[in-house]
Amino acid sequence: MSVATDIDRLIAREHHDPHALLGAHEAPGGAVTIRALRPMAQSVVVRPHGIELELVHPGGLFAGDIDGATLPMDYELQVSYPGGHTFTVHDPYRFAPTLSDLDEHLFREGRHEQLWSKMG
Repeated sequence: MSVATDIDRLIAREHHDPHALLGAHEAPGGAVTIRALRPMAQSVVVRPHGIELELVHPGGLFAGDIDGATLPMDYELQVSYPGGHTFTVHDPYRFAPTLSDLDEHLFREGRHEQLWSKMG
């Protein structure tokens, strides 16, 4: 599947694995690419690095590279919306998924007996 197709599926909320696209990922040349889905945002800045992400899809997908960064990264997103509203938030895709394939299988069947230990 092409990256463009993956992005279209992500924007349509139909992508099966948003962690594969969103958050921080290794990029060629020793950089880290950060992608964030923030519909209706005017700008997104990676803190503390001060890198402004570029709007790469009108559906609210922002992306940018941080040269010389390594994974895992500790960062937050400063998101600005119309009307002067700005929020600093943790990027939920910065964190690894906490459910294993078995956890997801048992959850779908309604048979997970320790779901509280996985979801809080």
